[in-house]
Amino acid sequence: GTYRYNEELVGAFVKSLGEEERKSVIVATKFMPKKTYSFEMLEKACDVSLKRLGIETIHIYYMHRMYSEDVVPIETVAADMKKLVDKGKIEGYGLSEAAPETIRRAHAVHPVTALQQEWSLFARDLEDEIVPTCKELGISIVSYSPIARGMLSGTLTETPKDWRQHNVPYLSEENIAANRKLIEKIESMAKNKGCTAAQICLAWVMKKGGIPIPGTTKKERASSNFAAKNVDLTKGDMEVLEVLGSQVKGLRGNDSYMSYSFHNQLNK
Repeated sequence: GTYRYNEELVGAFVKSLGEEERKSVIVATKFMPKKTYSFEMLEKACDVSLKRLGIETIHIYYMHRMYSEDVVPIETVAADMKKLVDKGKIEGYGLSEAAPETIRRAHAVHPVTALQQEWSLFARDLEDEIVPTCKELGISIVSYSPIARGMLSGTLTETPKDWRQHNVPYLSEENIAANRKLIEKIESMAKNKGCTAAQICLAWVMKKGGIPIPGTTKKERASSNFAAKNVDLTKGDMEVLEVLGSQVKGLRGNDSYMSYSFHNQLNK
C-alpha cells in the first residue's frame, strides 16, 4: 500500500545521497496500530520498514494512532519502543493524536521524541494543553495537515468531492464560503510579502513552534513549501492571523474522525 511505496521511495532517495549528505537527513516512518498488540508485531513492522528504507536505524518511529487502553497500556508501548532503541533499530519514537496525560505516561517510561499532531490556522485544538505539555517535556511537535487539507493554499474554492466532503467540517458546503473569506485576507497578506498563502500558513506553524510536514506530489510545490522558512512574520502579522484563526467555521473532523483523535482519550 501507501506505506510500502513511500518507504521504498524514501529509501531510494537516501541511497542516492553521499555519506556526508546522509548525516543531515532524518528518516521517520510509522507503525499503524492493529486490533491486537504485541512487541513481536511492533518489531516485525519495524523490520519491514527498515528493509524497505534500506537503512540500519530509523530516526523517529511513530505510532500512527493510539491504542485503546483495553488493548494495551501506553506504558507497555513506550517500554517496547525502548527495546527497539536498545536494539539499535530506532533512535527515538513518536506518538500521534495523544492526549496530554497519555504523553506524560509514555514519556515517564522512555522519553518521547516527537508528537505528530494536526496543527494549522484551521486546527488549533492542541494549543490549550498539548502544546504546553510538549514544551514542558521537550517534545517536538510535528504538524500534519499544516495547510488544512489544501484549504489554506487558496486553491479550494468549493467543497472537494472526495473523502473530505463529509469528514472535514471546515470544508463542508455550509462552511467553505465563510472560510474562503478568511483565506482571501491571508492571500492579501501574502501578496504584500511576495509569497503564497500556503507559505504564510507554514511560516505561522513554525513561528508557533511546530515543524510542518505538508504533503505534496509535485517537486515545484515541495520547493515552494520549503521556502516558507524564509517568510518573516512580524508580531503584527501573528496577531492578524490569530484573529483570523479564531473565526474559522467548522471543526477539523466529524465525530467519526475525532473518535481517533486525542479528544477520545480525555476524561477516561
